[in-house]
Amino acid sequence: MSGIMLASVGNSYGSAPVNTVAPAVTGTASVGQTLTTTNGTWTGAPAPTFTYQWQRNTVDISGATSSTYVLDFPDAGKAVRCVVTATNSLGAVSANSNSTASVSLPTIGSAAGGGFYAGSISTTENGVATHYLIVGPVSTAVSLLQWKDSANANAGATSFINGPQNTADLVADGNAAVYPAAHFCNNLVTGGQTDWYMPARNELITCYYFLKPTTDTNTTSQGSNSYAVSPQPLSTNYSSGTPAQTSAAAFQAGGAQAFTTVEPWWSSTRESDTSAWLFRFTNGSYDPNFKSNARSVRAIRRVPV
Repeated sequence: MSGIMLASVGNSYGSAPVNTVAPAVTGTASVGQTLTTTNGTWTGAPAPTFTYQWQRNTVDISGATSSTYVLDFPDAGKAVRCVVTATNSLGAVSANSNSTASVSLPTIGSAAGGGFYAGSISTTENGVATHYLIVGPVSTAVSLLQWKDSANANAGATSFINGPQNTADLVADGNAAVYPAAHFCNNLVTGGQTDWYMPARNELITCYYFLKPTTDTNTTSQGSNSYAVSPQPLSTNYSSGTPAQTSAAAFQAGGAQAFTTVEPWWSSTRESDTSAWLFRFTNGSYDPNFKSNARSVRAIRRVPV
């Protein structure tokens, strides 16, 4: 029987799997969205079983071995496909699905990365994005805590952009009773992620720029952020109307994920021996406050570009 390999299986004949219609991947090619693959159409006897391996630019993605895959930030700008392998007692054969278009970043405020996308920062201060910012969900990543149990000196935590290092400095300097806010963020496990931290001051500036909750007038004497990435201005203070209220409904005042304007928010950036920087989502202003005061804190995480 030309073109088909036959083999004896018990008292009957069988054949290794042959793919006749390629697997098909469907879904929106944007970070945070779920892709699904079909098995495709196969012949073979006994009937084959199927396994899956998702690839990013034809390179295997570690752990991505189910028939669905949630796109993550490392996929941004790349094409994703699934390799489906059909296996029976006579062999294993793989077939590639179609590749997606280049994966896009999520819209600001949409669910992604265990929280919600809040824009990009440039730790190199040249306007070229180095990290994506993700803010944690209100239900698990927000608390009202002291920066420090007393208004006195601490080691490190002076960066305006490196929240992970600030947080590590504080955690190393004292236990959760001494640095409640930093330990809360550092210990957080939510959204399937464990690398949450207490945001630095200029990271909060970026969060405000993209996730401003109200239509209130901005302070015009602050807002310059040398770590900004377009469309956030690099070194320009806010105007009275820019930034505008976010278009992400969940982050607008009263929304389920909104930054409250009732309490100012702690940054992880130390201002002096006695004070650390607070950020106000009422108008985008920031000012020092005694470390021993209890204020809101919200854990965030960052993903390298």
